[in-house]
Amino acid sequence: MRRWIMVLFMVLVGCRGGQTAAAAAGETSGEEGNRGKYYEAAAVPNEVGLNEKVSVVVSFTAGSGYHWNDEYPARFEVSGGEGVGIEKREFSVKTKDVEVSKDAARITIPVVVKESGAQDLLVKGSFSVCNETSCKIMRNEEIHLPLTGR
Repeated sequence: MRRWIMVLFMVLVGCRGGQTAAAAAGETSGEEGNRGKYYEAAAVPNEVGLNEKVSVVVSFTAGSGYHWNDEYPARFEVSGGEGVGIEKREFSVKTKDVEVSKDAARITIPVVVKESGAQDLLVKGSFSVCNETSCKIMRNEEIHLPLTGR
């Protein structure tokens, strides 16, 4: 309950005070170093056959000392390079297509890789992780994940 009140407070203060309030509330916006410090992300499988429809599972794991904030309305938008076809682009807790556990969250993306070689899967997400004293909110965090067509 305390975390929910804190998140609500941060959202309300952030709406009134702009960037300064957002920074004071622990929000980050695509800052260098968030990944690896507050969370990790990985895609499995990261190698797929050409023109095969594959379900790629992207996992977001809370960093050391942090846990996934299941009270924050996490959402993700997925895109890929020209060689990657993506059937479903938007995922959110509200639509129940983000699976959440204590330390992680994951989304399952239907993908077709059309070109061989290295491709880029871009996941743009807004989510939150917390430790015992504070929560970090990632807004529009851009996460590039490698995907290889073979």
